[in-house]
Formats: sequence, C-alpha cells, structure tokens
Amino acid sequence: MSDSHWPQVGEFNHLEASVGARGMGKTTWQAYRALTIQRETGAYVIGHSLGARFVPKLPTELGGSALPIVYHTTLDKLERGLRHHPEKWHILAPPLAADGNQVTAGQALATADELLKFSARLSNAVRKNAWKKVHPFRFWGPNVSYDGVHCPPIIVIIDEGIAIESASPSRKEDNRWFLQYLYSLRHMHIALLYAIQDGSSRSWRILEQATRIFVFAIRHEWALQCMRAAGASKEELERIRRLTKYQHVEIAALDVKKLEDESRGRMPGGDEKENDQQSIAGNSNDPESRG
Repeated sequence: MSDSHWPQVGEFNHLEASVGARGMGKTTWQAYRALTIQRETGAYVIGHSLGARFVPKLPTELGGSALPIVYHTTLDKLERGLRHHPEKWHILAPPLAADGNQVTAGQALATADELLKFSARLSNAVRKNAWKKVHPFRFWGPNVSYDGVHCPPIIVIIDEGIAIESASPSRKEDNRWFLQYLYSLRHMHIALLYAIQDGSSRSWRILEQATRIFVFAIRHEWALQCMRAAGASKEELERIRRLTKYQHVEIAALDVKKLEDESRGRMPGGDEKENDQQSIAGNSNDPESRG
C-alpha cells in the first residue's frame, strides 16, 4: 500500500470494545474487525492473548479467511518477528501454568501493559519515519505537526481486557500512563481492539472513550448495569439477555472526534489531576475513587 493510501496521522480513530460472557464469540469478532481494518489501511497488527486463543481461521459467516497469526512468548521475540514479517499478526502469548506450562515462582512474564507501552514506542518510530520522508530537510521534534503525514497505523488487539493491570477500576498513580495512552490513541495512530467479559472489571473510561461497543451475551445483572451505564437502552439490554453465540448488539458509543472538535482541542481527561486531588480529599463522587 502506497503512502497516499495510508490514513493521515490523527485521522485514524478506532477504540472498539467487545463485551460479553466467555465463549460467545468476542475474540473471533475482534479478529474479523482487525482483518477488516488492516485491509483498509495497511496497518501493523500486534496483540496480547492469554493462552493463545485466537482462531486460526474466521468462520464462513465472517468470510472464512485464514489469519496470519504468529505467537510469541516474550516481547523481544515479538519485536524481532515484526521486523522480519511486518505483514503478519504478532501476538504476545506468555505461557500459562493453567495450560500445563512450566512456570516457576517469580518468573517474569510479559504483560498486556508492556505490549501497550511497546505499541506507543512503535507508533513513535513509525510516525517519525513518515514525517522525515515528508520533511527531509527539517529536524524532527516531539511537538511537530503531522498534517499531511500518512503512514501505516497500528492495530493492538487485547484478547482479555482483565490482563491490562493498569486499567484497574481502582484509581492509582500507576494508572496515569494508561489513561494518557487511552486518550491519545488517535494522535498515536493506534487502534485498540479490546475484549472484556465484564466491563465493570476494568476502568469505565475505556467504554466511555470507545468509538464502537459490541455487546455479546450477558446474563449477570451487574455486568448488564455496566452496559446500561455505557449507553445501552432498556430495549437493547433485553436483547442482550437473549443473545446466543456469535450474536451481538452494537450500542451507541462516544463520538470522540466530535467532542474534541467541540472542545477546541482540549484533551479529554485534562482535569484528571484535579479530580484525583478531589478524590483524595473525599469530595469526589467518582465510583472508581472508592477502589
């Protein structure tokens, strides 16, 4: 794909959440969405999967395409694989003791958090390279304008959102980097495809910032109330209760670009520090402050 066919930096906007009980088809749908976006944009695809659970081939109903997935047990191996085969999907799948692997106590395993941080570094390198091609006689800096700069975006698939430790509902200083990452996806030219069994088990900000929300079968009342908070209507909640495998309901999501345009460039979440101080003082009504 030529430079002109890649999306312009800042105009690639995907944060897609798939929510629902296990075994209902969220991961398969994620793979379908990733393949669709990759074909449209020429994106790199990286991801994290607990137990290497992506399907090798999409079902006939979703096109039946084989998926070019390569699993890696460490981030170093993933990075090397991406360099040699950028067209393939490179998925970080650390060994799990529950799958019969020998995992010793204290053994450091690559986490989803580390993959997200790697995607930010990869994004910086890809965008910097593209900018230098457009401006060969200028010096690059972290605050340059990317107007007119086109490059391949990055798709990040998170098979189990619970694996992102920094997305915990409990507000902590360690979470701040994740919130900055979340609010900067469009600017970093990154699409985050995120799956979770219960949306309330991770920060509500993910669903609040999502550009698309796909809801698969959910039965538990608490998990359904999370979908209500995310914008599902009473009728949609009733449909969600009756869904069967592979069926989903797409509920209306936040139009992030529209809100950013209306805010005249003010970054969503810019008042995080102020809210944190209020939370510490006991004046916040934010449910996460109780964590």
